[in-house]
Amino acid sequence: MPLKIDILNETFECPVCGHRNHISATVCEKCQTKFPEKKPLGGNMNLSVEVKEPTEKRNVRKLIRSLPDNYRKDKKVKSREEVIAEFQMVPGITKEVAERVYNAGIHTLSDLIYSMLSNQGVKGSERTAIVYEEYIVVRKSGSNTITCPFCKTHIDISLDRCPVCDASMKDEILRIDLKKVTDELEKFIDDVIRESETLEEEEKPAIEEKKEPETVQSKEPSTPAQVKEEPKPKLSLDELEELDETKPKKQIVELDVLQETKTEEQKVEQKKIELDISEIEVVEKEEGTKKALDEILGGIIEEEKKPEETPKPAISNEKYQEYRKRIDDWKAEGYDVTEVEKILLEKPEQFEELSKKIIIEQFKKKRAALKKTVKK
Repeated sequence: MPLKIDILNETFECPVCGHRNHISATVCEKCQTKFPEKKPLGGNMNLSVEVKEPTEKRNVRKLIRSLPDNYRKDKKVKSREEVIAEFQMVPGITKEVAERVYNAGIHTLSDLIYSMLSNQGVKGSERTAIVYEEYIVVRKSGSNTITCPFCKTHIDISLDRCPVCDASMKDEILRIDLKKVTDELEKFIDDVIRESETLEEEEKPAIEEKKEPETVQSKEPSTPAQVKEEPKPKLSLDELEELDETKPKKQIVELDVLQETKTEEQKVEQKKIELDISEIEVVEKEEGTKKALDEILGGIIEEEKKPEETPKPAISNEKYQEYRKRIDDWKAEGYDVTEVEKILLEKPEQFEELSKKIIIEQFKKKRAALKKTVKK
C-alpha cells in the first residue's frame, strides 16, 4: 500500500484507517496496524495488518479516546418528541417513564447514562456515556449498518468483525449495551423516580407553608357616576332632603346645623360633608340632585358587593392550560412550584423561560443530593 509521508510535520497517514502517526511509530495508534521501522518516502510498502484481539475494556477505552472533544457541542438539538422516542429505545422504559425523565431536566440519552455512571463512580463517565448512546441508538433503531469505532468504516451490522481493521464487532463491542448498560440504566431510572416520589412527600408541608396569597388587583371605576376617591360617609334621609335645592354643577355642599331644637348629642354627631357632584347628570329638574346622590350611594354599595374578578392571562387559554398542566406534572414529581405559579399569574409571557430555570436549578440540587447519598 502507498504510504503518504508529511516530511515537514514528521507524520505519515495510516493506509488502513487514515489516522496520522508520528514518523517513528511502528504501530498505528488507532487501528493497531503494524509498520516497518524504516519507511520509504513513496511507492508501495508491504504492511502487516494483524490486529490483536482486544478485550472488552480495551475496546471501550480506545473508542472513548477516538471521540472528539466537541462531540456533544456539535450534536443537533432534538425536540421533546424525538428525545422521548429515543428514551423508549432502551428496554424497560415506557412512554410515561420517558416523559417523567425528560421533565426532570434530562434531555439527551447520553445525559441520562452519564448521570447513571457518575453516581456509580465510573471514571470518564461523559465520554463513556456517548459510546453507550451510540450503541443503543444504532441497535434499537433497526439500522442495517454501523460505523466501526476504530477505523470509522461503515459495515453491515450482521458482521462479527470489521473487514478493514479486523476489530471484533459483535462479541466484544455491541454486547456492551444489550445486557450491562440497559440493566444498569433501568435500575437507575427506577431509583430516580422512587427518590422523586420520596422527596415529593417530604416537601409537601414545606410547599404549603411557602404558598403566598394571590395578589388582588384593585378594581378601577368603569363609569363616570362611580366615585373616584375613597367612599364618603353615607347621608341620612333628613340630610338628603336638605340637599334637594342644590344646583347640578360642580360645587361644595356643606350641611350645617339647621334645627335649633336638636340635642347637644345630635349636634356633635353632625359633620360637614363635601361632595363632588361635577359629573352628575340630572334626569329631572325637581329631583336631579337627590337622584344623583342616590346613584352615587348606590354605586358605592354595588362596588363593595361586586366579587373580585380573577386576572385574565396575557396568553391564549390553550397556552395557559398547557402551562397549568406542566405545573401539575412538576408538582407531582416533587418540585416546589410556588414561584412557577406566581410567574404564570404575573408574567405569563415569560413563563417558558423563567419556569425552566427554576425547575432545572431544583433538579441540579436534587441530583447533587442523590450523588452524596450514593457515595455514602
